[in-house]
Amino acid sequence: MEKTTLWPCPLDEKNLMTDWIEEIFEDKGLLHTPNHGHKGVNQFIAFFETRLVCVTWTFGTNQLTFNVLPDHFGAFYPEEKKSQAIEKFKEKVGEVERYDNGSGSRIFIQYNETNERVDFFFYWDNCD
Repeated sequence: MEKTTLWPCPLDEKNLMTDWIEEIFEDKGLLHTPNHGHKGVNQFIAFFETRLVCVTWTFGTNQLTFNVLPDHFGAFYPEEKKSQAIEKFKEKVGEVERYDNGSGSRIFIQYNETNERVDFFFYWDNCD
């Protein structure tokens, strides 16, 4: 068994605010899905780096999901555009690790990545 200093950092407007998530997409506009806000689920679609994406998180959990949506509309999206969108979003989410809550803890992010989806997990690193 391995000792850890990581504790889940929930997206709950107290531990980790969520304004920054939608601010990433404000320049291009975003559209909340019909289930946005239902049972704590927050979800919207938006264009990001010329790709249509879906972003989802549930209030009180420490997970944020970023999906690059498949091309259902006949548009041609080169594979590198999908990779660019994923890399740029990982960069934007990574900026959260610079936040300081003033208590000596910092936010640490882990992620799982598949072909068109990245799941981010936010943790407090108490550095003890």
